[in-house]
Amino acid sequence: MAAARALAPQPHSALIPEAYRLRSWIQHYYYVLRACGIHRRAGLVGHGLRHGYANDRYEELAGQPSPVRGGGANLDRTTDRAARLQVSGELGHARERITTAYSGATGRRGSA
Repeated sequence: MAAARALAPQPHSALIPEAYRLRSWIQHYYYVLRACGIHRRAGLVGHGLRHGYANDRYEELAGQPSPVRGGGANLDRTTDRAARLQVSGELGHARERITTAYSGATGRRGSA
């Protein structure tokens, strides 16, 4: 994440190169994905790969599958939160809660 921050011209600014507008940068992104064989006809989409990474990484950090993959029920809150924070940061987000969209909710409330 520090490498991405170093590329940004200002704090909280976009990483889109100045030569591109948002629409053309998105088109370039999909061009690169297609060149790598990542497209719907192959059964792959870029954001789906993010979901897969988030769930694989959660399992690596937490020691069990993510809730969306049937795990997380017996995981202590501290380990769950640490895994979510790490995954969130690796995905370029600052919020732990964003990982719920990728990995699912544990369904628990309260302390460990």
